Formats: sequence, structure tokens, C-alpha cells
Amino acid sequence: MNRETIKREKPLFIFDMGGVVVKSFHCVHAMAASLSLTTEQFFAISASVPERDNTDNPYNIGLIRHLQEGRITETGFWNSFQEATKTAFPYINLKIPEAYLRGEASLWGAYFYPQRDRAVWSILEQLKKQGYRVVCGTNTLEAHYRYHKKQGDYDIFDRVYASHEMGLIKPEGSFWQYILESEGFPAAQAFFVDDLEENAQAAERLGLRVHRFIDAAGLEQALSVQGYL
Repeated sequence: MNRETIKREKPLFIFDMGGVVVKSFHCVHAMAASLSLTTEQFFAISASVPERDNTDNPYNIGLIRHLQEGRITETGFWNSFQEATKTAFPYINLKIPEAYLRGEASLWGAYFYPQRDRAVWSILEQLKKQGYRVVCGTNTLEAHYRYHKKQGDYDIFDRVYASHEMGLIKPEGSFWQYILESEGFPAAQAFFVDDLEENAQAAERLGLRVHRFIDAAGLEQALSVQGYL
């Protein structure tokens, strides 16, 4: 397939947010420390709530999964987290501040300060200028979604597909199928960018063109070689 053929197809670009468009976005370590927990304890407590899928990714099981799927609110998360600690880890003396249990403050938002990757943002601007449709497909939760929206991190996208609003998360195939059906694109005409190998592989199995993100330079080279830039 030559460069001109690719351009005539006008593919749909689907970009992940955390780890691609923004960096320094992890907050669990700081959250756990504020509760006098180790990161390992935090993930273990969250994962102790039964979930239907087995995965090595601690964000995709238990209470964190429920939060990202929009099945529980942040208040529900902390109350369930506290109960799970009492049941599965009674030796841990966990004290969650009442402000979080009552929803008066957001601990998930308290330590969340991602920084936009300017080089990736420039690539997004180039794709947009060429008339491509560019959407965001992200596993997220309400507090983080609100932060990105306030900072304008979603402004460049034609549409944002957020897991907590969709009720679906990566790497479930239904996550991409929902986006493709909503956008009216076949899988072969979509190009997906994500930093996690499990997500990249899942999208590739569905027939999407995929780039496993390492850095902006590698992304720009891949897009240029394939005729998109």
C-alpha cells in the first residue's frame, strides 16, 4: 500500500491518554503513603474484592476496575476499600479520613498532576491539520477525567471515550468495538496508540493498526513511515 492510498483512507486515530499524551500521571504510591500503606498493600486490598477476570494489571481488577468502569463512585470505592481491609487484612490498622468516606474530598485527585508531553501534542496537532479524525480512548476515573478536562488535555480530540462513562475498560475487546461502532470505522481503518503492551496486543487481535508507544520520536517515525505525517 503506497503513501497516497493510505492518505485517501483517512483512518481513525485512537490515542491513549496516560503514558502517551501525558506523563507523570501515577498517583497510587502517594495515595497509599498518605494512608500509611505500601503500594503493594493498596493494590492487594483493592484486588481482594472478587472480579470476573484474571490479570496481572492491578488497575484492571477489583475496586480499581469498578471505579474505572463507573460501577462505583469514589465514595463507594473508599467505603468498600475500608470494609475489604477489615475482612481480608484485619492486621492492617487502616484509618481513612472521613472527608474521603463522605465524598467531601477526592484522594484520587489529591496527588494527580500529570504533565502534557509537548512533543506528542505537536504530533496530534499535525494529524488534526491534515484532516484526520483523532479521538481519545482512555481507562480513567471521574476525578482524573475532571482534572484532564479542566487542564484542556482533551481539547484537541474530536471525541473522548472514557472508560468510566462507557462502562468498559481496556484490554477488553468491547472497549474498541464500542469506539469503532460509534465512529463508524472498521477495525482495519483505525490506528491505535497506547503505552501498555497488553492493550496494544488486544487491539491488534481485533485488526486495528497499532503502535506501542515508547516516546514521541518513535511515534513520529512510525507515523511518517506509514505515510500519515
